[in-house]
Amino acid sequence: MGSLYIPNLEHIYIGDEVQMVPGFFASGSKITSISIPNSVNTIGESAFANCNGLTEITIPNSVNTIGKGAFKDCQNLTDITIPNSLTTIATCTFENCSSLTNIVIPNSVSMIGESAFRNCSNLTSLNMGTSLNSINSYAFCNCDGLTDVIIPKSVSIIGEHAFDDCDGLARVILLPSIPPTLKGNSHTFSNNPIIYVTNFSMYENSPYWGNCGGHLKGIYTITSKLTSAEVTSDDIFNLEQLTLFDSDGQISNVYDVHDNFLIIDLMPNTTTNAILTIIYDQDEYEFDDKIISKSLVFSHIFSPTTTQTTLTPTFSVGRDEGLVIDACGVESHSESYSGHIKETTNDSYTIECILSGLTPNCNYSFRPWIQYKGVKFYGNFNTISTSAVELDNNASVTPTSVYLSGNYLSPGDAVVTNSYFSFYGEIMENLYQTGLDPNTTYCYSHTIETTTGNQETGYSFRTPALSMVAQPVKMLTNTKVLFEAQTNMIDEETMVGFEWRRYDAPNEMPSTQVYSPVFGGKIAGTLKNLSENVYYKYRPFYTSNSGKSYYGNWVAFLTADAGVEYEPMVYTYNSPKVTQTDATLEGVALQGSDEITEQGFEYWKSGNSNVIKVTATGERMSKKVSGLQSGAKYAFRAFLAAGGETRYGDEVEFVTLSNSLDVNLDGEINIADINAVIDIILTGASGLSGDVNGDGEVNIADINCIIDAILSH
Repeated sequence: MGSLYIPNLEHIYIGDEVQMVPGFFASGSKITSISIPNSVNTIGESAFANCNGLTEITIPNSVNTIGKGAFKDCQNLTDITIPNSLTTIATCTFENCSSLTNIVIPNSVSMIGESAFRNCSNLTSLNMGTSLNSINSYAFCNCDGLTDVIIPKSVSIIGEHAFDDCDGLARVILLPSIPPTLKGNSHTFSNNPIIYVTNFSMYENSPYWGNCGGHLKGIYTITSKLTSAEVTSDDIFNLEQLTLFDSDGQISNVYDVHDNFLIIDLMPNTTTNAILTIIYDQDEYEFDDKIISKSLVFSHIFSPTTTQTTLTPTFSVGRDEGLVIDACGVESHSESYSGHIKETTNDSYTIECILSGLTPNCNYSFRPWIQYKGVKFYGNFNTISTSAVELDNNASVTPTSVYLSGNYLSPGDAVVTNSYFSFYGEIMENLYQTGLDPNTTYCYSHTIETTTGNQETGYSFRTPALSMVAQPVKMLTNTKVLFEAQTNMIDEETMVGFEWRRYDAPNEMPSTQVYSPVFGGKIAGTLKNLSENVYYKYRPFYTSNSGKSYYGNWVAFLTADAGVEYEPMVYTYNSPKVTQTDATLEGVALQGSDEITEQGFEYWKSGNSNVIKVTATGERMSKKVSGLQSGAKYAFRAFLAAGGETRYGDEVEFVTLSNSLDVNLDGEINIADINAVIDIILTGASGLSGDVNGDGEVNIADINCIIDAILSH
């Protein structure tokens, strides 16, 4: 249908039976009034565009649809009543209505279309409904008369240039608690008005509102502390009421102080629902918000004072004037320890705790806590360690052995009850092990048992490379030889010897082996009943506890030319095994060119010229002698007689164990005697000597005396 254009028509009356006003219905500068009946539900696109004589119009509630540009370019339209049945204000509906001064958008409208009020330059009053969701692009562009705009809570989208070039716009009040999405660029508010928002930090950190063309400012500000909060409003707003709610209902701890509100008795790190009533320009606005109190901040743990059995952690926690704590302390491994306030300042408490009865050299995880109004608040877990019982481990490592004497230098405040090494399932007072593999890393632990727990410290050592260098044989006779090899093994190794075979024997044929003693950095042993004038070869070998064998170099020899005279070899081993009345003497006797006629040991008590001779057999000799005096010094040496001459090894001294050191009277002096002394110290038990050093007291000096005796033997 074409436009109704009658040049001199001033009034348009639409009949009651009409339901739709068609598009482009009327146009003309003389039309001053239009009567729309309640039967109409639709006004078509550009239906009354360019009706410049039209000054006001009432749209009945029956209308639910108004087409694009329906009142566009009605330049003298000053007043319009929009029905509550309308849900959308279409694109360009009131564009260029430059005389329009105020508009009330009903609560039924959810969307304002693109350029809907563009160039309404005299629009000074704008009231947007409570259901409005989106304001599209250029909706209020060039509305210079607007000075204040209140955007309802329901708005979630604002199009680009929606309020661009509104030269008089000074304030925009955004009621949505969640920042609406801004479409397009930063020219939404090109006049740079002050934009008041309910949640300043959220708007400030928004990717759109931080650069929207305006200056953000809070409608109200919530300043929270640990146990209180203050709510203040901007000068143009009046904070009328503040109500708090928790899960049990309304909270009454709100006080009006000089037009601001003070909230007290909050719990730290809690969220309380709030309803704020704000008055602006005589209208009330209600905001849902949350009062979030600050969290307690526990400082890093200050370096605690530590001993072997105690920790004294000190920490600080923030406070305000309302935080008066009921109790404080630390929690460690499911146990809670009480502390005390060491210092109080305006903004913090310093709290100290003492943890006792702890295990030496042990890591303890703990977290600080305070209690306020019956509720515990915790800091983060920290880990610190008690001091260690200081150890003194003197290790001697060879390619095939280790000797480790363990002791502690100072127990501190720990009470030591036992000390031992753990080495691959074996427990020993001093770590002594032969038969190890060369070039191998071994691990062990040293355990100190105390009355408050065991300190276990792990260590490792690596054995060096093994050296076994075979020397030319010594032909004692045409059928008997003396094998020798230089080595870096200790005297105590026993799984050592030589293997030999005929020089021309195939490699598949196994060699014959014989075990030989190690002494003074060499391996040596004799072999007899060889065949004359035969080429042989031999090499040293060693078999470790793991069953792995190691070999030296092959050396060839011919069983002939035995015309050289060789001296026999005799050697005295150090460190005999002793008790109070016995000693096991050890040494080496190896034949030279002459047969050995006698071999064994001589021993005597120091200062006594009475020498006792005992015989022993084998290349590696061992002889137990009895009837010795306890606590006495003796000397001994190995000997052999050959070719009418007696030869001797070095003299070695030893001291038998003293009766006074055998505290538990079991015939031996070992860690059990140390434990017996400790029991006497702790319990005051009688019936045991304990005073091994004879100073009239039973104390740590007696323990040290026993340890010295054990180590020296």
